[in-house]
Amino acid sequence: KILNITDEQLIGKYNVFEDEIAIEQGLIPKIRTVFEDGKTANFSVEWDAKELGYKDAQKVYIEGTMFPIHDEKGELTNVVNHWIDITKRNQAMKKLESKTSELTKEIAERIKTDEKLIESERRHRSLFETMVQGVVYQDADGKIISANPAAEKILGLTINQMQGRASADPRWKAIHENGSDFPGETHPAIVSLKTGQPVHDVVMGVFHPDEERNCWIRINSIPTIRPGDKNPYQVYTTFTDITEHKKLEAQLQQSQKMESIGTLAGGIAHDFNNILFPIVGHAEMLLEDIPNDSPFRESSNEILNSGLRAKELVKQILTFSRQEKGELKLMK
Repeated sequence: KILNITDEQLIGKYNVFEDEIAIEQGLIPKIRTVFEDGKTANFSVEWDAKELGYKDAQKVYIEGTMFPIHDEKGELTNVVNHWIDITKRNQAMKKLESKTSELTKEIAERIKTDEKLIESERRHRSLFETMVQGVVYQDADGKIISANPAAEKILGLTINQMQGRASADPRWKAIHENGSDFPGETHPAIVSLKTGQPVHDVVMGVFHPDEERNCWIRINSIPTIRPGDKNPYQVYTTFTDITEHKKLEAQLQQSQKMESIGTLAGGIAHDFNNILFPIVGHAEMLLEDIPNDSPFRESSNEILNSGLRAKELVKQILTFSRQEKGELKLMK
């Protein structure tokens, strides 16, 4: 029944020592110990009688015991071959081994994935800690949940002081570039949370408590949305300290104003010099024609001296406007 072979197919026709499967799987030495030494032998074998010419036989996994039968004189009379069909058990074991192998592979893949995630997190943390830009993470309500060291330095606050503080908190004393108040609801992080869209390059002034001054920052806010969700669950904001840039910008604007004033002054000075030229010239000619005892001589001298002083002033203006080389000196 186990092998699906009849007695007629086996009795007188089957010889275990000639069984190719037994030979192939190395069972013959065990079998000989039973027949020759009279010892019991245990075995397990994958047995396919089709390979031995039994057409309708089936492949089975067998676990068995062969033991000798002796007569009263101790002579070997028979060998009993006791079989147990372990095909289903063996198939179940193979399935279990297959599943175990698949599970082992899956675990190995998960370990690799976890290792990659850990490495990615380590790199992210390293970048987060060493970035020159300030970085803060805020929850869906706009409250700060974490910040990097650069953010602490730029804002003049520790992470413990920042945690839980919202963008609308009046302690930020946020202002626009024109000096007007920067409402909390228009903060880039809050706008990003409401719209689900990034907000870039917003300039804001915030109060720096340690230095008691306004610190100018350029802000970028990007929302984070979980797969399948519509609304962000948090937003991360990066910002750069542009305070020194703003100072240089103000100095440049002042320099440009001064340059414009110098250009205007130079133009006026040239025009004024053209007016002075005939005044000084005619005053000199008038003094040459007026006698020394003339009552008009003193007035003519005053006109000439005033014209000469005005001429010197024009030179100073041209020097200031960098349109003419000269020596700066005090005018009396």
